Amino acid sequence: MVKDISSSRQFAVAPGVRVWLDPDINLKFYTTAQALYDGTDYPPGSVPSNDFGLRNANGLMYDMIRNVGFYFQFGESIGFRRWFRIELDAGLGVQVRFP
Repeated sequence: MVKDISSSRQFAVAPGVRVWLDPDINLKFYTTAQALYDGTDYPPGSVPSNDFGLRNANGLMYDMIRNVGFYFQFGESIGFRRWFRIELDAGLGVQVRFP
């Protein structure tokens, strides 16, 4: 981990579930629902030491073969406790699945 100028280290996790709308075809849509936890430790007294929120991501995946797929997704996150925030993101990736 690399420290930023405030000497804090970022720590965040977002466990959740992904639902495939039609998992048995090569080109498929999915949606996710995640709970966010951000435990980044900011200097004492500036803001609360943790943040909670929700995240959703929707995507399109194409399976080249049974165990390898390429995907594009668009997501949004909302944080509640430390400060009210809304973040939008997009991503490309490769998913490799082992039997």
